[in-house]
Amino acid sequence: MRPSNLASFAQDRGGAAAVEFALNIMVLLLFMFGIINLGDLGLTIGTMERAVQSAVREAAIQTSNAIAQTGNPADCTTAAQLVADFNAIADPILPPATITATQGDPTISYSWSNATAANPVPGTVLSVTAAYHWVPLGLSQSFGPGVPLSISSTQLVIGTSGATTSCT
Repeated sequence: MRPSNLASFAQDRGGAAAVEFALNIMVLLLFMFGIINLGDLGLTIGTMERAVQSAVREAAIQTSNAIAQTGNPADCTTAAQLVADFNAIADPILPPATITATQGDPTISYSWSNATAANPVPGTVLSVTAAYHWVPLGLSQSFGPGVPLSISSTQLVIGTSGATTSCT
């Protein structure tokens, strides 16, 4: 190139917008994926909270009604019913939950407790915990096991104050 052509080439700004766009689109996409993933994480946590609270409440109500009708302190909600109540709320957002740990599914654990020295609340208390590994969108293979989430809720079974049940 001759010096005059080099000077005119240096003054040409025809491709500057394309170069700036190429550099800025990466940052924009990073922010967009971050916003989408934070929204998905919030939706997942909110769905888990609502599903656990609904499942523990429904189980406590069903157990209270069953004990009131039969008088049998062993009439407790089953694990299958607890999982079904959880899945009814969490269905469109989360995969179906299970009691036993399986890859990629939320797991439900629960415990029944009666009044003890450590837990002075009279009556039967049901505690339910849901655990799930959330994986960000677009990073399923490269992110690893995901972010562990755990949501718990506790409910007193009405009508069991002062009495003990044999729920297990």
